[in-house]
Amino acid sequence: MFTLILFMKNGLAFIMKKKKQEAEHVCRIEEIVFVAIRKQDKSVEISRQNGAPCYFAFPSLAALESMVSCLSAYYRVMKSWTFNICRELPAPSLAYLRSNKCHGPVGSKFAHQKLKIKAGLETGIGILRESSMEYDTYKLSVIKKVDQPPIEYTIIENEEGKVHLKDKKEDHDNLLSLINWEIQINYNGIGLRKLIPPSDLDKAETPLIYASKKKNEEGDSPFSIAAGEPKVMYMEHFIVIDKTPLKGKFSSVYHVRWAGRTADELAVKVPQLKAREKDDYMSCLSKFLLIKGDCVVKVYGLTLCPLSLVMEYLPLGPLNTYLQRNAKKMRQVDLLEAASYLAKALWDLHEIGITHHKIRCYNVLVADHTEHRFKVKLGDPSKPEYSSNDIHWLPREHIMHPLSALADPNVDVWAFATTVWEIFSMGETPLAGADIQQVKALYSEGYLLSRPELCPKDLYQVMVSCWHPDPHRRKHPQVIMRDVKQIFYYITDDTSTVVSEEQFSVSTQLTSLTQTDGSVTEVQFEQIMDYPLIPPEIAIPEVGVEDNYAVGDETTKSLTLKDLLVPPPWGIQSVEQTESEPSPPPIELNNCSIEIVQRIGKGNYGYVFKGKRIFKDKRVEYVALKRLVSVGNTSDFQKEMEIMKVFT
Repeated sequence: MFTLILFMKNGLAFIMKKKKQEAEHVCRIEEIVFVAIRKQDKSVEISRQNGAPCYFAFPSLAALESMVSCLSAYYRVMKSWTFNICRELPAPSLAYLRSNKCHGPVGSKFAHQKLKIKAGLETGIGILRESSMEYDTYKLSVIKKVDQPPIEYTIIENEEGKVHLKDKKEDHDNLLSLINWEIQINYNGIGLRKLIPPSDLDKAETPLIYASKKKNEEGDSPFSIAAGEPKVMYMEHFIVIDKTPLKGKFSSVYHVRWAGRTADELAVKVPQLKAREKDDYMSCLSKFLLIKGDCVVKVYGLTLCPLSLVMEYLPLGPLNTYLQRNAKKMRQVDLLEAASYLAKALWDLHEIGITHHKIRCYNVLVADHTEHRFKVKLGDPSKPEYSSNDIHWLPREHIMHPLSALADPNVDVWAFATTVWEIFSMGETPLAGADIQQVKALYSEGYLLSRPELCPKDLYQVMVSCWHPDPHRRKHPQVIMRDVKQIFYYITDDTSTVVSEEQFSVSTQLTSLTQTDGSVTEVQFEQIMDYPLIPPEIAIPEVGVEDNYAVGDETTKSLTLKDLLVPPPWGIQSVEQTESEPSPPPIELNNCSIEIVQRIGKGNYGYVFKGKRIFKDKRVEYVALKRLVSVGNTSDFQKEMEIMKVFT
């Protein structure tokens, strides 16, 4: 029998009741990656940053729910308020905040900084957040003038759950009702026109500051360098086994043996680089060399003459060709396990701040395939560049200008979803043989790749969320890993428990929670709710043809390219906005209003429109307007505005 102990400073620990021993440390709160529930055997897996999971068994589902809820609450106030560590037990408070477009207790500094970035030169933009100091209190920050700090309003929640602005008498049923009333009816009150919603990508200081500041400690992180491993090597140390290299588009890979170590077979990758490209290549690899995670190819070091990458040798080869060769014997569980390894690799990269840019099925290598395991590893980033051939892996905001994706730190999320599509399509290239311009046009309207036949609908839901047209509403890598892992558990239905003292994987029976003050609380909760695995965030229509296809097949010759894709769940909205679309509402200014007539061109920062400036005395003047495509770093745009003022 075990007692589970939760310390705010030291994290999670357990102690055996029958043996009078010190508490066994499991992990710090901030080291938890996700928690997965196994209702079949009333157990949970606590996934940790060091890659070694812990397993706890409970006497009842009620006890399980108590522990997971407690961990979730501490995680949100110590690590990330936006993240539910367990998908099946979502925090009701977080669901309420998201449904009301309200941020957590992020503080005024974060709110004002986010407004500055997102609002650009617009006024009437606001952010709603929980107060970090007062209970049942919310703060609303609104930009009224571009060159002045936001005005902050206080919203109070009464005992009945209704809310109102401080010093105002009007009560509203909820936060969203109050905000809609201010935007649609009481515009002249606080001047709010639009609310910026929270995002999984938000990074703010947490309310509690007990999280350890130690980083990259040996044994605690997958991103440390093992002592004694060589990092700079020489070609003279290798004996070539196969003199015919595996040639790729940008590199050649040689199968070699380390001289003096007959058992060590390695792969030496020699990139084809121009002189001016070497610095960028080295910069891209500088962090990748530090990763020791089990889901990326292990890198032993570099040779400098010629410049090459020395990696572990994986004889089964690239995943796309392996799937094509072995399509008949691949099971759904194998493909899902491969997706879970890729999701873990994506999160490992995100944690160390790496944008890979080359998450593709051909750049994933098969490490092992047995009856019980199908393990894959993500390859190195290679040469970072984009072309029209990468369109399927590019976020829709970059498909018209692929090179712009090099500056986007979040492109890997979109590429991950497309690579999972490749995996469940047995290594096939998306829309092979289709006209690239037609594909580009449909993607720009929001059309999506259809669900492959073997792909679970829950997993496809995750993929669609990664393809969301709004970059800030796409899934966070940690959320992706949690959800994919949970789907994998449901598909496998494997109730085996791994016990490993070396990895601190344990099986326990929890009957009580011991607080840090020494008091013991018995677990008495009602039975756990039967939550759906992946709640449907977006209604996804199914394509009306076979999911697995090739554009040139006889069965699909009568179908158009559009028939082979899924219509966008959020509605068709082309990146290249057409003149036939409804005109935006008039822009109200102090002494006039602006009515947009039609689009007349495209500039570096957005679209140029012809508009009518309508004065209060009914006079009309035609003007040109520029609208930003996306809001981000507006420093260059502001400089352009200053130049334009010289000519007015």
